[in-house]
Amino acid sequence: MKKKCVFLFFAVFFSLSCMRTQEEPVVQDIKPDPVEEVAAAPPQKAPESPLSGVNVIGIEEAEKMLKEGIPFIDNRPENLFKAGHLEGAVNLPFYVKGHPTNEMTKENLLEAIGDSDKVVFYCTGRFRGLNAFKKAQEWEIDKEMYWYKGGFTEWRAQNKPIVQ
Repeated sequence: MKKKCVFLFFAVFFSLSCMRTQEEPVVQDIKPDPVEEVAAAPPQKAPESPLSGVNVIGIEEAEKMLKEGIPFIDNRPENLFKAGHLEGAVNLPFYVKGHPTNEMTKENLLEAIGDSDKVVFYCTGRFRGLNAFKKAQEWEIDKEMYWYKGGFTEWRAQNKPIVQ
């Protein structure tokens, strides 16, 4: 008897679960509309890298260029320059465009470069040298320009000769 009741219970449950009420929506097999051509969005231009158009050099290239006599422009503040700098470097402090501590002008930069067709900018390894490089580009300095990215901090850490 117990088996009949269990069987009857499952039979009724199964029957009711398979029946649809009138309130239930009928799910239809809907075929998607043909794909319309969507106008492609114009490709977005990636933001320009701050290093775009910058000739970045490492310590080996910097050492070689220094030995060749290429002018090095030290863009650190005067007190840091006096505490130590690369031999032959010219101190033209530069922070960012329009900053009151800037001493680098187009005229004194050209004077520091002289007849050389190349110039290297450096600082502590941050962005003063890069900012000075970019400013020189704005001034349309007609020289082959480089930024020594590691700067004085890397130079000193590698025990390269400095002048105090």
